[in-house]
Amino acid sequence: AGGAMTMAMLASYPEVFAAGAVIAGLPFGIAGNVREALNGMMASPPRPARELGDLVRNASQHRGPWPKLSVWHGSEDRTVHPGNADEIVKQWLDLHGLPEAPMSEADVDGHPRQVWWNVEGQTVVESYTISGMAHGTPLGLADSDERYGAEGAFLIEAGISSSYHIAKFFGLTR
Repeated sequence: AGGAMTMAMLASYPEVFAAGAVIAGLPFGIAGNVREALNGMMASPPRPARELGDLVRNASQHRGPWPKLSVWHGSEDRTVHPGNADEIVKQWLDLHGLPEAPMSEADVDGHPRQVWWNVEGQTVVESYTISGMAHGTPLGLADSDERYGAEGAFLIEAGISSSYHIAKFFGLTR
């Protein structure tokens, strides 16, 4: 529910938020009821970027600038299909008027991160795929300077702290 709420808030009130982060979520607007949400969680059919972007553009009178977005998803998520991460990224790249091909790709703490930036050189969309991780929030508790959180239901030791990297993306770690 957290991911859905994040997407709903960013889409409905984009002028209020500078940035957001979604972990194991769905693109905004693909589900209007529980059945559609469950279908979206199980499968992630590719949709045209413009169609995805329009779902957000039609949610408010706002016409930009749009919030930055950090997207996180486990590659082995059996609860929310990992293809949803790609669709979320596609949706926000369309809003920002950016191409689908990543501008930069690198491993962070052993997990692939893709990055897109705007004409000012600010990172506006980033996407982390947490290799081998099931449904949950990735924690970095061991062999790391940023030890945040405690393992529990859907809080998974993955060798990377989503909390730390999201705070960094938001510009809160300086």
